[in-house]
Amino acid sequence: MKKYIKTIHCLMLSFLLIVPSISYATLGKKDTTVGNALTNSTVTTDNISNGIINDRSNNVNYLTSKNTIYEVYQFSTYLKSFYSKNEAINYAKLWAHSKVIENGSVIWEFGKQSSEYNVYQFNTYLKTFKSKDEAINYAKLWAHSKIVQDGNIIWEFDKDIPKYSVYQFNTYLKTFYSKDDAINYAKLWAHSKVINNENIIWEFDKNISKYDVYQFNTYLKTFGSKEEAISYAKLWAHSKVIESGSVIWEFDKQSSKYDVYQFNTYLKSFSTLQEALNYARLWAHSKILKNGEVINILYM
Repeated sequence: MKKYIKTIHCLMLSFLLIVPSISYATLGKKDTTVGNALTNSTVTTDNISNGIINDRSNNVNYLTSKNTIYEVYQFSTYLKSFYSKNEAINYAKLWAHSKVIENGSVIWEFGKQSSEYNVYQFNTYLKTFKSKDEAINYAKLWAHSKIVQDGNIIWEFDKDIPKYSVYQFNTYLKTFYSKDDAINYAKLWAHSKVINNENIIWEFDKNISKYDVYQFNTYLKTFGSKEEAISYAKLWAHSKVIESGSVIWEFDKQSSKYDVYQFNTYLKSFSTLQEALNYARLWAHSKILKNGEVINILYM
């Protein structure tokens, strides 16, 4: 009987020694509600001794009351926490309408730093400047950018950078941010125009010289080059080249030249009759004209 009683005493003593270990093990698994910002967190005895709580959902280390933490929110949505104030502010700048909270107080708020000019492309933060001019110069490098100060947009790429759109008749072709680039491109398209703020600032038909070739009063062809127009006009007896309503070249008034034709096809011009004759002999059914009149016909 004494043997059994001794055994029972030993079992009871062992149980009392095990209970504290169970309590400490349980502590390391169940406390998941330390503060509003610590949702989905797990507290362990090792972490408590170091003053750190691990947040599994956001993979962020939070400090307990032994240290200061800086929490970043967008409106009322928690984003991230930092040990460093500067790191928290730099991260908050990436989010419009964000704020940094320290010990329950807002210490930094998006758009309320009056000395700062924040540059964004759409809603993506790019860079911060102390000078408005520096911010604008930088923002100009980014299409669809904007500058925010005190929560207000003070400069916008799409409103403050002139846009030059090129049209051919009513068909849209392309948009440029440089006036010169737009005009150079428009020159490639006949009947094109450049529009800025709904105003036509350049028109192909009014700015590109046109050279129209006529034979008597019959229209033949238009050229963008004066030389090309004259060369073509020489193929037609009694032709003329007109620019902006004025005759700039006339077939019948080229008295110093001897023009060689084969039938009605222009071949070449010469300054002397002898040169014209020598060349005309190379072509069957050729003729030489001066001042629009045939002066020699060769049948070879």
